[in-house]
Amino acid sequence: MQQGHIPKPGDKVFRLSRTRPWQVPLQVISRRKAGGTSPMVLVYGFAAIIAVGTLLLILPISSKAGQFTNPVDALFTATSAVCVTGLVVVDTGTYWSHFGQAIILILFQVGGFGFMTSATILFMAMGRRIGLRERLLIGESVGMMRPGGMVRIVRRAAMFTLLA
Repeated sequence: MQQGHIPKPGDKVFRLSRTRPWQVPLQVISRRKAGGTSPMVLVYGFAAIIAVGTLLLILPISSKAGQFTNPVDALFTATSAVCVTGLVVVDTGTYWSHFGQAIILILFQVGGFGFMTSATILFMAMGRRIGLRERLLIGESVGMMRPGGMVRIVRRAAMFTLLA
């Protein structure tokens, strides 16, 4: 260090290791990022929605006969609804009660909007502010790279869906 130089917070610290004269590797001591949100939130979110939908469709209140539904059938129906494929194991109109049909409809809506878009609509309804991290995840889930105007797009999509 130079004489009289006082290190300040934020100064980069370089350490030189002793090697051959023609190789001088510089190691920058990096700090770990805190609070980074992983894109795996999208995967975990869809898995959680499918799991909750499956559990609700297994319940006796979900079937017209008032009996428990086979877990595999409920899982397939919930996954198909969230992924918006429309594949069914049992006839939706005759097998599921109004409660079961409402659960399937909600799963279709959440799947159609996407997990992050649906979460944003829920947060906006609760009055929570949408931060930059959430905006970036929304953009990633809908294929937009810039976070600008993301909340406005989500709000318009929700309004159009409700009106339609």
